Amino acid sequence: MLFGKFLLGAVVIALPFGASAQAVKGLYLGAGLGIDLHSDEAVKNLSIGNGPLGGLSTTGNAKFDLGGGGLLNLGYGFGNGFRAEAQFNYFTNKSDGFTGGSVPLHGSGTEDKWGLMANVMYDFVGVIPYVQPYLGGGIGVQWVNWHDFRGSNVTGIAFNGTAVAPGGLAASSSGDSKAVFAYQAIAGLSFPIDSVPGLAVTTEYRFLGTAGNRSTSATYTGTSATGGTLAANGKVQLGPTVDNIFLIGFRYYFH
Repeated sequence: MLFGKFLLGAVVIALPFGASAQAVKGLYLGAGLGIDLHSDEAVKNLSIGNGPLGGLSTTGNAKFDLGGGGLLNLGYGFGNGFRAEAQFNYFTNKSDGFTGGSVPLHGSGTEDKWGLMANVMYDFVGVIPYVQPYLGGGIGVQWVNWHDFRGSNVTGIAFNGTAVAPGGLAASSSGDSKAVFAYQAIAGLSFPIDSVPGLAVTTEYRFLGTAGNRSTSATYTGTSATGGTLAANGKVQLGPTVDNIFLIGFRYYFH
């Protein structure tokens, strides 16, 4: 549904487009903006390692709201349908809560990711009038930063004999950026503009994933059932990320 709306918008913009699609040969620039559907992210371990609260360890899932971002790419077309490109991207999503796990902890925050990808693309030239489909994929590195994390609302929990007041424990992460291996699959449509040779409007879908776990330090504060103040250090370990991205943009090659 969302991709259909993007495609319809691109077609409306592209009414003056012609049917003279041709293979890209030479240097080109591209850009895109759009929305990011971030899948649930596994919280592999949320733990406290010292102080009267030592011993907390739980797992669960972090949920995210609809986000957005964009990318820039610089590439080269070989004139036979194949293209190679370098890409820089940035996407951001707000966390919508923490669910599951043995401890009822509600979480929030924002996850930013930016990175560099190397892509190989193939244009299907002359298959459909007015439109040039393309497929591609790439690998690279993404820096992921889950910052402004807040966890709260632990109810009826006791650690090492210290009872925590209902809603009396909060956690915040340090927001460290972690570099992880990334991969992506790309499917798109370009709409060449006859009146501006070399220019095309693009609409595409990207599946962007990262591998490996990421850990960031965390500070825990709370109130005991007797009214005292509790404090401890720990960590939050997060799993791989998966993003479904829909973009509208342009591509211009210098032919």
